[in-house]
Amino acid sequence: NPILASVSGTFPMALMLLSTYVTVLYEFALALWAFAILLHIALMIYFTKTFIIRPDFQKVFASYFIVYVGIVVAAVTCPVYDMLLLGEIVFWFGFIALIPLFAMITYRYVRFRKFPEPTFPLLCIYCAPVSLCIAGYMRSMTQISEPFVLSLYAVSVILYMFGLLVALRTLTLKFYPSYAALTFPMVICATATNMVSKIVDNGMMDTLALIETVIATVIVAYVLIRYVMAIARPTKS
Repeated sequence: NPILASVSGTFPMALMLLSTYVTVLYEFALALWAFAILLHIALMIYFTKTFIIRPDFQKVFASYFIVYVGIVVAAVTCPVYDMLLLGEIVFWFGFIALIPLFAMITYRYVRFRKFPEPTFPLLCIYCAPVSLCIAGYMRSMTQISEPFVLSLYAVSVILYMFGLLVALRTLTLKFYPSYAALTFPMVICATATNMVSKIVDNGMMDTLALIETVIATVIVAYVLIRYVMAIARPTKS
């Protein structure tokens, strides 16, 4: 199942992030971080052999971004382990992979417009990759190109508006586990805006960052509540 396989990339991504919270045990945290990167690479190899070499475009979904761009989380977290060079390499890999992947996924949704309703929330993932690349770039590069960042951010704003529309539309649907696809995209978009606001001397950027942070918080809280309600709901015997 390409959806399950691609979404499984969130596990090593989460491990990379979680490792930064246990750096009091530095060797363990570093090993966990390295393991998560290797696990993500293994997923990319498996996914490429299984779903990309001979693609079935009707089974291509926005969750494919997770497999190839999700590893940029390593670039976001690399300063914690003083691995900036590795972070730069990972960033460029994810950024370069994003371009053909964006074309492939967009072609799928334009060419085959019908898809199961439970997969609709996955469209929100569209707004995540560019914002993740912004965060990865700004965290891993020793020298920041402001024009490059602002160019990426301009694209991310457009995709964020699309993702927000998808999120609002999703909230009108009945609950599906795929609601989880609304969380990380909103959070990473808010994170990217916060980062960009630090290099742009403009009060509007600070306000926008605050608004996006509030929206992300509300959506994450709402999805959590819906999950708790779904788990607590008694099953029909």
